Amino acid sequence: MKTATTGKGTFLFVEVHESGVVFYENMGYLIYKEPDYKNWVTDSDLLNPVKLAKFLERNDKNSDYKQAVIKLPNGNYKFVAVIKSGVLDRHEASQNLTEEIAATIVDDNGMGCWDNYRLKRDNKYTCTSAEDSVDLLLKSLGLDTTKNYAILKLI
Repeated sequence: MKTATTGKGTFLFVEVHESGVVFYENMGYLIYKEPDYKNWVTDSDLLNPVKLAKFLERNDKNSDYKQAVIKLPNGNYKFVAVIKSGVLDRHEASQNLTEEIAATIVDDNGMGCWDNYRLKRDNKYTCTSAEDSVDLLLKSLGLDTTKNYAILKLI
């Protein structure tokens, strides 16, 4: 969990499961759903009708997802986006990071150049997209860009 301040505000980056969905913040916690793989059907279950029937009977009332909770630092936060969620549609509570959302996080010079957070202040505008700028912001914080992060804004 790391905090970064840009010209657009202070943001908190929280590592979450790569297939997490339905994110929201409430009373100092980031709450979301992640896969509960023990309730998922396997290839061997699909290939065997008897196993499939037993699986369906056993997991009739179980959810494919379980709730995950992460305690946030003190302050009021608003969920902005997740780097990549398990949801393919653009549901607000599982919003993948897009160019438009990234533009609300990182600085630009008004002419299509975005801040490179790994350079000195006098060489700061070198990124051609807001998403690239967010990627460099993560790297400047020492975060692994192959992992998934929920982005929250301090309000």
